[in-house]
Amino acid sequence: MVPALLVLALAAQDSLPRVTLAEALQRATRLDPGYVAALGQIDNAEWARRSAFTAFILPAVTISTSATRSSSPTFNLGTARVQLTSVTARLDASYDLFTGGAKVAGLHRAGADLDNAEAGELEARLLAALQTESDYYAVLADRELARVAEDRVRRATEQLDVARARVVSGAAVQADSLQLLLQLTSARVELLRQASALRISRLQLGRRVGIAGPVDAAPLDTLRAPDLPISLDSAVHETLAHGPAYRAARAAASSAEATLTAQRAAYFPRAT
Repeated sequence: MVPALLVLALAAQDSLPRVTLAEALQRATRLDPGYVAALGQIDNAEWARRSAFTAFILPAVTISTSATRSSSPTFNLGTARVQLTSVTARLDASYDLFTGGAKVAGLHRAGADLDNAEAGELEARLLAALQTESDYYAVLADRELARVAEDRVRRATEQLDVARARVVSGAAVQADSLQLLLQLTSARVELLRQASALRISRLQLGRRVGIAGPVDAAPLDTLRAPDLPISLDSAVHETLAHGPAYRAARAAASSAEATLTAQRAAYFPRAT
């Protein structure tokens, strides 16, 4: 017979929280560390682009203050008073009229960094979805394998009972049932292994969707999957044109080119 604890573990799957594939994707995307970090990179890149754009409009402002205290009273010509402490405040504003193209290069670099961050966000979102779907289908596969292992134990038990009955009736010798006993033991070991793999996959899915504990996957439709909307050649073409890795590489090249232009602008005179 199957151990009682294993039977309880397999029967407890009805009490587990269950998520659909769409729910798992929605929850996992919000909780994935890589995706959250990619969103932060986009926010930083947007503020850097705003800063590069405001350099064309707003001047650079510097505020400074100083305080001086004398050991003896001094006469202040500005206030016509004798005082021990003098406080000075200064406000400077400057605007760069000509920088040799450094401002334009900085704006182009900020735009390229923003494109790079957006491509990284898309890649992180797709990677999170891929990992979530992999964990989701792993739960479905391990659950079916555990059910197959349970059926194998049931069949081996029935065959062993029949063999023992034949031994008792004298229709067979006891050595004939030894092979069936070995098959039953092997089936029980396989059932334990599949039950352990199922629990691990459920725990992994729970970690992916942000639930403390194992999570079961809702069964999918058994209908035949529809054909892909694009062919392999079209997929390769779209990947080379709009893929996140290609977009990130192209943005990195544009950022490097803008950085080189800004470095060359340092050799030109500046008008402020």
